[in-house]
Amino acid sequence: MHKETRMSKKAFPRLRRPREPRLRPCAAVRQREWLKTLPVVRKGPLPPKDWTPKHACPCCDYITLAERGIGLICPVCWWQDEGLARDILNLPSPINRELTLSAARENFQRCGVCDTSLAAFALSVAEREKFARRQVEQTDVAAQI
Repeated sequence: MHKETRMSKKAFPRLRRPREPRLRPCAAVRQREWLKTLPVVRKGPLPPKDWTPKHACPCCDYITLAERGIGLICPVCWWQDEGLARDILNLPSPINRELTLSAARENFQRCGVCDTSLAAFALSVAEREKFARRQVEQTDVAAQI
């Protein structure tokens, strides 16, 4: 018969996770204070200083945006205004689910929002009347076609 052999503990040492050094309370306080001195880094553009709507949304033509090109979302049609391709009609917008501006305008005419999946958030016509609308001249319409 075979003699049973046992594996020694030395052959397979137990793996342990290295311990993280614990900071003493005074060192933790110093580290926290030092972190407060670092500058705050923001990603993306800064929000506008004045939130009063001054600019028309490129999708619905309601005056709902405080500034153009900083990623604000129109509360009427839910189009997110981007800085890259402002008013190019047939360029897909990566921010707006690859919708083109012309497709978003067609969706707005049909269901009241730029994307049909957002139809549950559409404002009624009475709620839209709270916002002023940009007057589109005939020369603007001819330039868009």
